Amino acid sequence: MKTVRFLSTILLLGMGHLNAQITDLHNFSVNSAPYADVTTTGNKLFGASNEGGKNGYGYFFSVNKDGSAFKDIWDCNDTGLVEGNANGGYPYGDVTVIANKLYGFNEDGGAFGYGNIFRIDTNGAGYKDLHDFNDTAGASMEWGALTLIGNKFFGMTYGGGAYGYGVIFSIDTNGAGYKDIFNFNDTNGAYPQSVSLAVYEDKLYGITYQGGINDSGVIFSIDTDGSGYKDLVDFTYSKGYFPYGFLTLVGNKLFGMTYEGGTLDSGVIFSVDTNGIAYKILVNMDSATGCFPQGALTLARNKLYSMTYQGGAHDSGDIFSIDTNGTGFKRIYDFQGGSSAFYPSGNNITVSTDTLFGMTWDGGLNGYGELFMLKDTALLASVNTVSIPDAIVKVFPNPNNGIFNIQIANSHKLIANSFIEVYNMLGEKVYSAIVNSKMQIDLSNNADGVYLYRIIAETRELIGEGKVVIQR
Repeated sequence: MKTVRFLSTILLLGMGHLNAQITDLHNFSVNSAPYADVTTTGNKLFGASNEGGKNGYGYFFSVNKDGSAFKDIWDCNDTGLVEGNANGGYPYGDVTVIANKLYGFNEDGGAFGYGNIFRIDTNGAGYKDLHDFNDTAGASMEWGALTLIGNKFFGMTYGGGAYGYGVIFSIDTNGAGYKDIFNFNDTNGAYPQSVSLAVYEDKLYGITYQGGINDSGVIFSIDTDGSGYKDLVDFTYSKGYFPYGFLTLVGNKLFGMTYEGGTLDSGVIFSVDTNGIAYKILVNMDSATGCFPQGALTLARNKLYSMTYQGGAHDSGDIFSIDTNGTGFKRIYDFQGGSSAFYPSGNNITVSTDTLFGMTWDGGLNGYGELFMLKDTALLASVNTVSIPDAIVKVFPNPNNGIFNIQIANSHKLIANSFIEVYNMLGEKVYSAIVNSKMQIDLSNNADGVYLYRIIAETRELIGEGKVVIQR
C-alpha cells in the first residue's frame, strides 16, 4: 500500500521552503537493510538490500518506477568455494546496468570470503561470478558503484592489498584481467568506504575514509594504469573528515561531503579543483541543515542532491539540494521517523526526469527501510537545456577522417546510463550507441561533412552537444 505524506510549507533559517511531497513506493520486510541507492533504466529501478531475502544474506531487486511489480530477482547465499563459481553476501553497493545485464558486488562471501563481483540478467537469470576477492589483491567492496571506462570497470576495496588498507583495481567487464593497480598504505590513504571513482581526462579521482597526514582521509588522483598517484587534499577537523561517499565531478571541480568535522563537527559539503587547489567548504552541516551525511552528491540540472543521516526538523535526516556554484542550499524534505522513512545511511539520491528516488535503511511501515520517490518542481523533464557544462565533453580529433574519440567527465550515474546520437545535416540519424566515459566512434563509411552529436543521460538530461567535422 502506498502512502503519501504532505509537508506544510515552512521557512527555516533562510535556507528555503520545504514544499515537496514524498511517496512511499515500497516498505522493506523483516531483516532487510538497503544501504545502497537505486539505478534507473527505462521504467525500472534496480537495487539491493544488505540483508534479508530467501537466505538472509541480502538480495537484489527490480521494481517499476511507480512502486508496482517489486521482485526479488537474486538471493545471495554466501556459498561456493570454487573461484569463479561462488556466490557472495551482504551487498552494500549499487548495480550498474549495461544493455540487459546487471553488474553488482558483495561485501562478503565469494570463494575466499572477501566478497565478489558478479553479473546477472535484468530478469535475475544467468548469474555469473566474475571475480572473487582474496584479500591479497583487495578485500570487501562497500558503498557506491563500479566506474565504467570503455570495456573496463574501475573500483576500490575497503581492505586487503599489500598493506591491508584497500586497493584500487581494474577488471574487464567480462571478468577477465583483474589487476590491483594501487595499494593504499595508510600514509597515502586508507579504507575507502566507497567503490566509486570520478573520471576526468585521463585520471581517476577518489576519496578515502581514513589515512593521510592526519589519518582523517584524503582526496587523490591517479592515472588509469595505476601510476601518478597524487594526494590532493588531506582532511582535517576544520576541513571536515571521515568521508563515507564518493566525489561528484562538475566541469573541473570535485564535490563531496564528510561525515564529521567542520564548524560544528557535523560534517561539511565541499568543492575542490581537480588539481587539488581551491578547497572550499560550501556548507558546515548542523542539526538544522541536516548532519552526518554518509552518502554522496547527485548532479541534475545544475543542482546537487543528497541526504543526511541525522538532523532536520525531526532529527531523522533530510533531503537537500545545493547549486553547483555553492549557493542556494535548500532543505527539500525532512524525514519524520516512526513509521515513516528515516536515517538514510550511505544511501544516495537517484534522479530520473523530474523525480528523485531514494532508500533509507531504517523506518517505513515495517521498520526495515523504505524506497521512496519525490517530485522536485525545479527539475524539468526535457533535454532542451544543457544542465551539465559542455566543457566536460571532449571530441578529438576534430576535424577527423571519420574516426574520433569521445571523452566525458561526469558522475558515474550519468555516464553509466547515457547514450550518444549522431545526425547528418539532413537530420538523419547515422549513429547511436550506449556511451562510455571514453569511447571511439567510427563514421569512416559516411561522407565528408558536418555532423551533429547529442549525448543524453538516462535521466533525459542533455550532457553535451556539438559538431563533428569529417574531412579527408
